[in-house]
Amino acid sequence: MPDISAATPVIGPWIAVVDQLVGTVRILVGGFFGMYIAMFIHRVVTYKKLSKKLDTIFRDVEIIKKELHKKKK
Repeated sequence: MPDISAATPVIGPWIAVVDQLVGTVRILVGGFFGMYIAMFIHRVVTYKKLSKKLDTIFRDVEIIKKELHKKKK
């Protein structure tokens, strides 16, 4: 069985490189994921606001249609 302490100087630089690469990937993926979440929340909020505005417009149009229908009779 090989001695682990003897292999540490050989493995040490490789571990540092792998750790740096994993850290970089973690930051990139986390950043893109965070941006995706922020964009999703923005889209949901914007959709709700737009939906409320469209509902009021449709209600107003229905009221106007009813009034015009009454005036024609």
